[in-house]
Amino acid sequence: MKIILVEDDRTTAALLWDTLTDHRYAVDLARDGQLALELLMQWNYALILLDVLIPKMDGISLCRQLSSQFKLFVVQC
Repeated sequence: MKIILVEDDRTTAALLWDTLTDHRYAVDLARDGQLALELLMQWNYALILLDVLIPKMDGISLCRQLSSQFKLFVVQC
């Protein structure tokens, strides 16, 4: 399963990265919304872990843009 992790906080990103890769998931990391969008247009991800407060394009705007182009199932916490 290929996952994209969109998180700008280094500590949180490292914790999530370590946990996911320890469970043998393939993980790409984007530290801002613009890079995340570029990666999402290039690759097919099974799961997007998306922070709301990220630079260049906030998580809500990114989610809206993606949902206008793709069928998404959104779970919020």
